[in-house]
Amino acid sequence: MAKKNNGLFDRGFIARLPFLLTLIFSALVLILPFAQGTGDNMVDAASIKVTMVNQEPDPAEAGEIVLVRLKVENVGRENAEDVQVELLPEFPFSFVPGEESIKKTGSVYGKQIGKFGVILDFRLSIDEGGVEGDYEIDIKYKVKDGPWTKTAPLTVEIKPHTILLGVRKVISSPYPMVQGNPSEVSVQLENLGKSLIRDIKVNLDLANVPFAVLESTNEKLLANIGPNSTGTVKFTLAPLPDAKSSLYKIPLKISFFDRLGNLYTKNDTMGLAVGGEPELIAYLDSSEILSPGESGRVSIRLVNAGVTDVKFLTASAAPGEGYRITSSQVLYLGNIDSDDYETASFSLSVSPKAKRPITIPLTAKFKDSNNREFEKNFTVSLPLYSSSEAASLGLKKNNTGFKIFSLIIVIAVAGFVYYRLRRKKHKGKELL
Repeated sequence: MAKKNNGLFDRGFIARLPFLLTLIFSALVLILPFAQGTGDNMVDAASIKVTMVNQEPDPAEAGEIVLVRLKVENVGRENAEDVQVELLPEFPFSFVPGEESIKKTGSVYGKQIGKFGVILDFRLSIDEGGVEGDYEIDIKYKVKDGPWTKTAPLTVEIKPHTILLGVRKVISSPYPMVQGNPSEVSVQLENLGKSLIRDIKVNLDLANVPFAVLESTNEKLLANIGPNSTGTVKFTLAPLPDAKSSLYKIPLKISFFDRLGNLYTKNDTMGLAVGGEPELIAYLDSSEILSPGESGRVSIRLVNAGVTDVKFLTASAAPGEGYRITSSQVLYLGNIDSDDYETASFSLSVSPKAKRPITIPLTAKFKDSNNREFEKNFTVSLPLYSSSEAASLGLKKNNTGFKIFSLIIVIAVAGFVYYRLRRKKHKGKELL
């Protein structure tokens, strides 16, 4: 007969041990939730959690409408009845007309989380004055008749979709620029976007234009330009002395950074006019009229004494005291290059009683190389002389000898005719 085991565990107990462990584990599984529930009521009570799902568009832009999507979850075991969520936007945000600030979700069941959470959409309008950045919007909620509870704010990002920087205007002083003379050229840049831009560089490409930079380099810097603001850089430029009067296009290379450190570059052009005001002078060139009572052609010379060419020149002479214009009063002379001239000729008839000298009003109308229009008035003096004055000045030949010679011829002819008549009469008497 086998000997009985009197130890702590006999063979039967050891055989039943797996069954006993399983039974104990099952009991613990059933009892543990109740034990936890008595220790922490928050697990079983309704617990609302409000989070932001996304925004559309992302990022948003000032002046647009953004849709903010929220998720409402109940991380507790009990149901949450009559849940309400309120959005509290501040500038630059406001509700789209007709949009409600408080939205009701109804009941949110216990453990209704994740993809089963309730989605709420709020449509907000962003003011034009909103600048780039991240904005927090407060949220609060309440369950049934309970108090309002504030939750963590949501964040909406505003960022311009495009960076817009352009040349607003270019001013040169003086205008137009004069060859060989320095001018101050101001380039005004305008930030048309909603974001600050910084470290702006403006570079002038003068490789193919007749300009030189004075007192600095051909690159200027600006620290920053705010949204919807302007900034100005100034250069001292001089057209080369041999530069033609014209309108020149100068390439600009502009580079800058946005708030996030992204580099942007753009190419632009600016126009600069070169050519001072034309220096046109007029004076008498020649005249066929020397004395009162005469008629003839009078030529007036118009000289371009400046560095700018003259285009489309017309000259108009006006009638005045002591003379009449017997030809066309308006002449088209065309173009006069720098350091060149054209001549305008008019036919005049001077009165015998004209005072000396007579003055001829002359009007010149023309354009410069940059098509600016000009009108200048001149007074051209026409001197008149007596016959003796003209002769003494060598303007007319002295014809006194010719007159005496002519008188002698006349007297001789008259004497010869008289002699012949007398002789014929004498012979007639002799025949009788």
